[in-house]
Amino acid sequence: MSVDFQFKVNNQKHLDEASASRDFEPVEEGKYILEIVRTQRKQSNNWQKDGDTENLMIMWRIVEGPNKGRCVFDYLGLWNSDPKKCEYAENDFSRIMAACGKNQIQNTAELNGIPVKATVLIRPANNDYSASNYT
Repeated sequence: MSVDFQFKVNNQKHLDEASASRDFEPVEEGKYILEIVRTQRKQSNNWQKDGDTENLMIMWRIVEGPNKGRCVFDYLGLWNSDPKKCEYAENDFSRIMAACGKNQIQNTAELNGIPVKATVLIRPANNDYSASNYT
């Protein structure tokens, strides 16, 4: 059983070993069943701006259909010097937990392997970043 959930998926240039195809192109727009396969606290790529920012990187893998095995990533700025950005990230993370059927967790690994339905869109390339998926 899956829960319909929409979230932002950023920057596929960090695709790693969990991707079966090693393809850096965004997946086609549409609804997908995804599962979390890895979470990690990471320093923001935006190191030139003032303030300390760390993100919770969530690696999702598509579990069925022609793009099975492809990965998309979500970066939540849970540790940000801007309280408003933290609030948005906390809301997104709460929605991810709810979509996974969890009210509370002790470790983000508790969200791994739970199927979630998401609508994935494509963000055009800009500046230093290639085109990427988002919902």
